Amino acid sequence: MNRLLSIAARIGVGCSTTRSPHHVSVFGDYRLVPTDVRAIEELVAARSDIAKPLQSIYADRPNHARINSGTLTHRAGSGSQFTVAKQHGKWIIDSPIEEEHIITP
Repeated sequence: MNRLLSIAARIGVGCSTTRSPHHVSVFGDYRLVPTDVRAIEELVAARSDIAKPLQSIYADRPNHARINSGTLTHRAGSGSQFTVAKQHGKWIIDSPIEEEHIITP
């Protein structure tokens, strides 16, 4: 199921999709306000161990989201997957950062 969500997120499929100024797909069952989206974007930008660019934010429950980043295509690329949580008003990474690499001849 997580894998399917990841694939859907990377191709921009979702129940309700909004776009931030950096073309990040934001969707899910819960609403994120623009300040939350900006905070998550800044969190990703500040980490050198996370593939860029930020691709999607899936709000899976209140104050929690699944993140996909990087430049994965059906043929090649690399990306990162992880979750974030808002704790005491600040967004933090609350899961291991999973790396994915695709190389197809």
